[in-house]
Amino acid sequence: LCNQHAGHVAGIVPTEDAVDGCATRAVPVTNLSTYGAFGALAFAWSGEWSDDLLPNYMYNARVNKTGSAWTPEEEYFWPATAEHLRFYAYAPYDGAGIVLSPSTQAGPPTISYSVPADVTAQSDLLTARTGDLSGSGGGVVPISFSHALTAVKFSCGADMNVGTVRSISLKGVYSRGTYDLDTESWSGHSEAADFSQRLEQPTAGTPGSAITSGGTTFMLLPQTLPQGAVIELVFNDGSKEHTLTVNIGGTIWRRGTTVTYNLSTTSINWSYTLEVSSPASYT
Repeated sequence: LCNQHAGHVAGIVPTEDAVDGCATRAVPVTNLSTYGAFGALAFAWSGEWSDDLLPNYMYNARVNKTGSAWTPEEEYFWPATAEHLRFYAYAPYDGAGIVLSPSTQAGPPTISYSVPADVTAQSDLLTARTGDLSGSGGGVVPISFSHALTAVKFSCGADMNVGTVRSISLKGVYSRGTYDLDTESWSGHSEAADFSQRLEQPTAGTPGSAITSGGTTFMLLPQTLPQGAVIELVFNDGSKEHTLTVNIGGTIWRRGTTVTYNLSTTSINWSYTLEVSSPASYT
């Protein structure tokens, strides 16, 4: 048995290796320049918005960082006849596990997302939407990105032994879902899967010290965890290897938050005393 206490923090908290320059993987980011490009879709129409509209102005257009500006790879001219425009965007562009809804799908676009099994390939999926803009506006399109996933980290709790964390696994959590870029919500969760990483992380057991961070952060689907979902910790205390588990089924991971599980090894610290008394007389 592995004790745990989960804390939720609003926002996906980055580490220093995610802020400057291009990361080797998409650890939690605060600067879109980490990705270097994002994908854009846009609708142009007159009259009232209708969910029958198609992304007829842009579809998965690659937008690159050029100096201090973000510019579409292909040149687009502001449509002269449309009364309204609406833009959607996502990053990283054509990232692992991302399947964009087809250009023939009417209404707001969606992303079908499959979380990569390899933690080093899991991206901090970012999305954005503008709402309706005037077709006579022209110029720069203001757009603000937010985090679509949940960052899951681990640290030492109040009763963690000195030793080595050999591996951490999240087992039986949903790995596939569909994200609506307009409502910024997830649906259609499916395919419970296991996500594991070998760490060989020495620890002094100091409460609050990180077991995973930066590139070892799990980036997973926001969800109500299915029954049977567990954390599995493989821990070596210097004399013996222990496999410890705790059930997390039914708990909630919220979009755009960081969940930190504070782990302890209480159960391997237990000692047992058996007190035996003579039974009553019997035949």
